[in-house]
Amino acid sequence: MDPNAVLFAIFAGAVLGVLLGFMMTGEGYGWVFNAIAGATGAVFGGEWLTHSAIDMGQWVNVGVASLVASSLTAMVLKT
Repeated sequence: MDPNAVLFAIFAGAVLGVLLGFMMTGEGYGWVFNAIAGATGAVFGGEWLTHSAIDMGQWVNVGVASLVASSLTAMVLKT
């Protein structure tokens, strides 16, 4: 990914992580951890999915990877 795409992936992953964090946990500071997990998952998971057999396009990979990472974080924080 070029640098602009990486920055956009970080931003999109953080936004998706915050939205999912508010939907799943609802209170506290879990949204911060979901934003971090979403941004990290978007960059690394999106790049990993690009080089796998289930490649769905760059931005769908970023969205799916960030949602998976932030939902895993939200479920861990919920327990």
